[in-house]
Amino acid sequence: MAHPRPRVLFLLLLLSAGEESQVGASQAGTNSLASAISQLVRDFLPSCHLVLVSTSEFSSVFSEMQSGVLGAGVGAVVVNSNEILTSLDLASRDDLFSGLWGDAATTCRALLIEIFGDFDTDHLFRFLEESGISQRPEARVVLVGPPKGVEVVLQNPLLQNAIHALYLTLENLGIESKRKKLASALKVDLGLEEEWSNLHVYRKCLYCNAGDADVRLVRRWTPDLGLGAKDELFPDEFGDFNGHKFTVVAKRYFPYMDASLETNEPGSRLTVLDSLDTRIFLALARYLNFTWEFCRTRGLCDRRGRMRSFETWSTADSEFGVDKGDGNWTGMVGALQHGHADFSCGITPTRARGQVVDFSRVYIPEPWVIVSLKPQPPPQSWSLVRPLTGTVWLALVLSIFVFAFVLWLLQRAWSWVSGGRGLHLCRALMYAWGTTLEDPPSEPPANPTSRVG
Repeated sequence: MAHPRPRVLFLLLLLSAGEESQVGASQAGTNSLASAISQLVRDFLPSCHLVLVSTSEFSSVFSEMQSGVLGAGVGAVVVNSNEILTSLDLASRDDLFSGLWGDAATTCRALLIEIFGDFDTDHLFRFLEESGISQRPEARVVLVGPPKGVEVVLQNPLLQNAIHALYLTLENLGIESKRKKLASALKVDLGLEEEWSNLHVYRKCLYCNAGDADVRLVRRWTPDLGLGAKDELFPDEFGDFNGHKFTVVAKRYFPYMDASLETNEPGSRLTVLDSLDTRIFLALARYLNFTWEFCRTRGLCDRRGRMRSFETWSTADSEFGVDKGDGNWTGMVGALQHGHADFSCGITPTRARGQVVDFSRVYIPEPWVIVSLKPQPPPQSWSLVRPLTGTVWLALVLSIFVFAFVLWLLQRAWSWVSGGRGLHLCRALMYAWGTTLEDPPSEPPANPTSRVG
């Protein structure tokens, strides 16, 4: 049975370039946050599937965010995370989250999240986890909240996979809102232009801090300067890794991966040697500016700094990866699944493994081929038995013996009744065999019964 559409989900219609759009734009221009959101959506997210998320029941900040989206003339899906997590059952939540990100044809997705009010980060992180944001690294995340949440939110592990994440802060927002209302009532200018400098834009960068993730201030927003260029807000994060060290899980599989094992004991060190994958990693490291280290299985891939570059370690769990039946995998696939390694090499892609790890394009096909000698005709000495199979020949021999035995019994019975000459078992056997070969013996039995047989 289909679940009813939750009341917390509705669609903002695309505004036409008419009077309504002009009104929305003029209203958005009266507030710094609304104007910034309008510029952000219009200049950087015009073709994205937008989702506006409110974490509080009533928020003036969220209203300004909606005004900014309307001012940009773009439609969006609006949800209230509090009602989703507290008012909907599990089935309804799954139904909503499955449609939250658009359909398969959607190429750009963006979340605009308001986290003012009580600033309940646990509530926010729960919503992000259930929405599956960690499985959508290409989705752009824009958060609007107080300054105290910049580091807490952007460096949370739930956003670890997010390539682009922005955080907009507007200091003294409540005071400015009161000043706006007072200025409107008194019809005087209270110096509201000072509020423009209080809107700060922060960005989470993946490798900007000597190869590690960090949070950087992009700019202080003003109506004249705007949000800057696209390279400032959404730069290419994968052109230069700034010396970041990746952990690679590997298994000796020559010629793709080769290494020398110091001892046969589990946990012994394995030094990587020249091989195909090693050459690929060296070339990529020089071009993209990163370093790498190997660990053989998840047992020692713990990122505690005890492994040196170009070395790997061996454990008892030295496998490519086997499903344990409870959703967890062993070996190299398990190391990737649980985040103990960044990527691996030499794993054959399968449908089951593809459910827990992502595969790149296959760069070396390795088809399995069975090689055997060319079939030869059997020797002439076996030409007699060649026409029939072994089962047919066995049945034929057994039938000959049974026929000869029955013939011998009938002859014995006839000689006892008539007093005539009997038939030896050997003659009965030869007679049965000759009959099968259509070459009956020269001296058939004397009695009519045997002759008829």
